[in-house]
Amino acid sequence: MTTRLPLRARKKAKVREALIATSLRLFSRKGYTETTLEEICEQCHVTVQTLLRYFGSKDDLLFANHPMLLEKVAKGLIRASRRKSSTDYWIKFLHAGAMRVRQDREIAQSYRIVAGAPALLARFFAIARQYELLLEEALSHEAGKRPGEDLHATLLAHLLVIVPIHECLRLIATGKTAGIVERCDRVAQYALENFKRPPRKPRRTRRKVTRPRAARVSR
Repeated sequence: MTTRLPLRARKKAKVREALIATSLRLFSRKGYTETTLEEICEQCHVTVQTLLRYFGSKDDLLFANHPMLLEKVAKGLIRASRRKSSTDYWIKFLHAGAMRVRQDREIAQSYRIVAGAPALLARFFAIARQYELLLEEALSHEAGKRPGEDLHATLLAHLLVIVPIHECLRLIATGKTAGIVERCDRVAQYALENFKRPPRKPRRTRRKVTRPRAARVSR
């Protein structure tokens, strides 16, 4: 049974969603730099002060959905790691994200804006790093180790998060989003198939060295 939010909370959520949707639409149509906060607010019938209470800057509007996505992925990976299926969960999440980019022109344009601005790109990869740490933690948990103590989990998380994202951004920056889903899937599968966890080496048992007894000297 889902708990219904109070009226005030529902109104705030509605305003927030409108601000995000409107900003993405204007960014896509006019360009990120050319779109002003005043234009966004005018279309949403709110003041700039109201917008800044929800989002501290225009950059925050561009990355507004990531906190919610991070929370969703964190919960999903916790459940998946219990079934030892963290990589399956992450690859499905990557696939769904690439599909949204291919199907939604406004989302694709928002990533194109990010790819073209060094400051925004740095912020985006800082967010990607959080996804990487979440996956590393889940993979370490599957192996029965703590995060940071399992080199295989650290490296595999990097290969499955940062490398596909980098490849997707490269395609987005050049406008070649038609093949983004296939490219994302192929990069992730390649990493999985070619970066296997090495087999555990059997522990060497120390052979007990028995010293020869000293010969008795007969008197």
